[in-house]
Amino acid sequence: MELWRNDSVHLLVIAILFAPLGASGGTPTDPELRGELLRMKDADQAVRDLPLTTEGEERVLSAVDAVHSARLKAVVAAHGWPTVAQVGQDGADAAWLLAQHADKDPAFQRSVAEAMEPLVAPGQIKASNYAYLWDRTHDPQRYGTQGRCADKGRWVPRTVEAPEKLEERRAQMGLTPMA
Repeated sequence: MELWRNDSVHLLVIAILFAPLGASGGTPTDPELRGELLRMKDADQAVRDLPLTTEGEERVLSAVDAVHSARLKAVVAAHGWPTVAQVGQDGADAAWLLAQHADKDPAFQRSVAEAMEPLVAPGQIKASNYAYLWDRTHDPQRYGTQGRCADKGRWVPRTVEAPEKLEERRAQMGLTPMA
């Protein structure tokens, strides 16, 4: 069974896992965890850069998401949700992205959204990240971040709760107006 499309994909993922890290935008209290989250995010994105046209590439994507979800669960169990103070803004964003891609475990995604909620007001996570994950795990959604392409050039959000207050909620989360 061919798991990788070719050796260059395999080498790319290995290179990302051992690459030096960029700036965090502050001095995180847990730079080791930050580094791990950033490497996981880079691997996540590298796999998503594949054309995903073969069964093998789809299996790689699923395997990477499964490994990252399991590790992120362990991180949250040990440290709580990774905050800007702990892992820097880039590390906190990386953790959120990994949670967004944990679609095979919606219960975990919901628990993450619950853990993130009290961290919005003190600025320990991006409000928009919370909004995206909340919407991804609830129906109807609250902030209008999830939807589909209805036809060429037209995006339509899934059903939104209290649509008359949508713009106010989006503004509170730092999201652009729907228009």
